[in-house]
Amino acid sequence: MKFSSVQMFRAIAANVVVLAHLHGIEGKYGKGYVCLPDWIGLSGFTGVHFFFVISGCVIVISSQGAKWLDFMAARVTRIYPIYWFYTTIYLLAIVLVPQSVGIGTPSPASILRSYLLWPDYGAPLLTVGWSLVFEMYFYVILAIVLVAAIPLHRALPLWAGVVLLLGLFSQQQNPLLLLVGSPLVFEFIAGALVGLAIVEKHASYGRVALMAGLATLPVGLIRYFFYAPDVSFLTVMLLAIPFSLLLYTGLSYETGGQWPRLRWMVLLGDASYSTYLSHSLVLSAMGRMFSLSPFYGWLAEAGFVLLCIVVANLVGILSYQLLERPSLKLCRALLGALKPKRVVAQ
Repeated sequence: MKFSSVQMFRAIAANVVVLAHLHGIEGKYGKGYVCLPDWIGLSGFTGVHFFFVISGCVIVISSQGAKWLDFMAARVTRIYPIYWFYTTIYLLAIVLVPQSVGIGTPSPASILRSYLLWPDYGAPLLTVGWSLVFEMYFYVILAIVLVAAIPLHRALPLWAGVVLLLGLFSQQQNPLLLLVGSPLVFEFIAGALVGLAIVEKHASYGRVALMAGLATLPVGLIRYFFYAPDVSFLTVMLLAIPFSLLLYTGLSYETGGQWPRLRWMVLLGDASYSTYLSHSLVLSAMGRMFSLSPFYGWLAEAGFVLLCIVVANLVGILSYQLLERPSLKLCRALLGALKPKRVVAQ
């Protein structure tokens, strides 16, 4: 089941990330006129925070009644093919035009870990893939829950307790342990609780959630922008709470038939994963072209910024329509063909 409210929130989160990276591109390739303020550059992580909350909710809803193997197959085919495509483009750029990328050729082991989304000491080749490392971790945990047939209302507090203990007492710097004990996991758990509420038909508190979300969101944003733009437990919780409340609000109003369905926003949300993966490459290319152009002045800079936002989303939509959906359809067909056929007794 696809919810319009979720897709619209995804569109917002993806474009927050786009704007944050565009701030860096403008600073690197601009011509002295800066349109985007510094706080825009800090905002990208808030988009990822929201993505993690959304992901927890969607995964809980989509896992209902699923077998663990089918669940993992669906998530792997959803994440990897299009991610491999853009990672390969970036790897080819490193090999063929290293002066444009500005980093040396990574080791074969690092390349393999990037393709597998395995925790490493640095970010994957495609930098935004660091968040997908978390996503795969989330999926593995939920698959374990499905295998063990543990009710979610018991599994989620247990998982939160393990994460909290690891975060407080583990002094290890191993990438896998850092991943397992990261405070960011609480955002996924917060979203999972929203999904659980929707699944169990507790969707009638939208107005209360909206007021609580709007009241607590400024606290989280003030903490993030003015005091600690980090991933500490306190910062994460102060953002996870309002984001999960606002997500619940959207789902509550939508299940009650009161949510406005803006088709263009839903389309941007559908394409948000492709936009997230492709936008860094798109913005870098556009930045280089702008630096070589004869246009100067504040209006030229503003036009460049607006054009980048539009093109990043258009490329995301094209990627979704021409690459992501066909690859997903192909993978599902292959998985369907590999499933053993039931023999019906005559």
